[in-house]
Amino acid sequence: MKILSLVTRGFKGIRVTVETDIRNGFPSFDITGLPDSGIRESKERIRSALRNSGFKMPKQTVLINLAPGFLPKAGSQLDLAIALAVILSKNDLPLTVIAAGELALDGDIRSCPGSGLAVGMLEPGAVAVVPRGTLYGLPRKDVIEAANLREAVALLAEYFNTNKNLTNINKEVSQHKTKAYSNPFSDVIGLENVKRAMEIGAAGGHGILLVGPPGAGKTMMGRRFGSLLPQPSASTLEEIMRIREAAGVTDENNEILLPHDSSVSLFTGGGNKFRPGIASLCHGGVLFLDEINEYPPKLLNAVREIMDSGIAASARSADMAFFPAAFIPFATMTACPCGQLGTSGGVCACSAQSRKAHWRRVPSPLLERFNIRLAVTPEDCTTKMNDGAIDKDLFSRIENAAEIQEKRYSGLSGIKRNGELPFRPASGDVIKEAAKLFPEASNPRSLLILYSLARTIADLDGRREISGSDLEEARFFRGCHPAEFFRDDLNK
Repeated sequence: MKILSLVTRGFKGIRVTVETDIRNGFPSFDITGLPDSGIRESKERIRSALRNSGFKMPKQTVLINLAPGFLPKAGSQLDLAIALAVILSKNDLPLTVIAAGELALDGDIRSCPGSGLAVGMLEPGAVAVVPRGTLYGLPRKDVIEAANLREAVALLAEYFNTNKNLTNINKEVSQHKTKAYSNPFSDVIGLENVKRAMEIGAAGGHGILLVGPPGAGKTMMGRRFGSLLPQPSASTLEEIMRIREAAGVTDENNEILLPHDSSVSLFTGGGNKFRPGIASLCHGGVLFLDEINEYPPKLLNAVREIMDSGIAASARSADMAFFPAAFIPFATMTACPCGQLGTSGGVCACSAQSRKAHWRRVPSPLLERFNIRLAVTPEDCTTKMNDGAIDKDLFSRIENAAEIQEKRYSGLSGIKRNGELPFRPASGDVIKEAAKLFPEASNPRSLLILYSLARTIADLDGRREISGSDLEEARFFRGCHPAEFFRDDLNK
């Protein structure tokens, strides 16, 4: 009798076949196949779980082999597969079963690193058995989520007998969780241009850079950006689930502030167990870079490289693992070292040379990759007083625009949102259309950034054609070039 399981290797798992041989002889329970001490200790845990779940441990010689034999095995995720292999040892299973989960002494199934990977390793004609809550509410016909060993066996038997959608059996976990929105601008007065920039950025996946003096509201708005993002697709949610599981993180926050003292390895991931880094934990969400010019240049270059590829590489000795890391960057910075440039009442004490050095701390290729670059002034907070009026259609516009883009790029590999267009290979037709709309673009990337912004603005209005007002708005939000702050006359 064989049941499949896995050992974890970063974002992916290596398949392990759990083989069972039960024969007459002195009662014993042995596990072979290069198990580590943790797996050898699991024998008593599995015995107790079987007994407390109402199953009898055979009073015979029980041998469990974990194949392939040359691969070292580690982790408690093999508990469930071993227990099921013992329980179902006398049955011929009509389908392939892959199981991953840790067993408690009372038979409860606990989530552990590897549970979500079992879902990702499913092939047609197979069924997975994982702990309750592994799918975060995503409906899957070929996945059984069970709270304990007894429930897992019962649902597996019912699945084999009916081969029907398990959503009728496990209703409480079969409903796709929809994102609960609360308007992040309900207590923000003014900053209308920033609000609009964040709406465009959330709808199209565009990176945002806010430049302005201290106290202008840059950080406050940056911390609210993640709550604007549309509901991720089912495939992205599954990737997020597997990344968090590998990192041992349960927090569902989709926006992470990168600490200024972070190392490159902390950002990209690494360690002896291939743990994902901060970049991967931001997958499908936001990477917040507050005061971006205060980060080390090596770290900013790592941010740029991952922005281009959407993949973070985790290295260990001679081996490597790769994690998805498709995030939206949101950054803030001051326009000069003293921070007073751009204020009406303050006086900037910086020379043009010091302002240049200030901006040089952010690599030029990274600055270029922020699709939206907007100057923010403190006066924005006191203009256009609207008493914090809430735009009730804000989230519906963002969701509808995201759906339009999902359909538009459904046949293209590596592109899901308009904001990714400048960093992926573009077709000749797209480049020709963009060149007609923005003849002033200085290089192909700037051309595609302007085009993608205009495309998102049209998507927010539900229009297929890009209008003249879309072009002008795209040019406005693409503004704020660093050269604007280098002139000596700004110091007068």
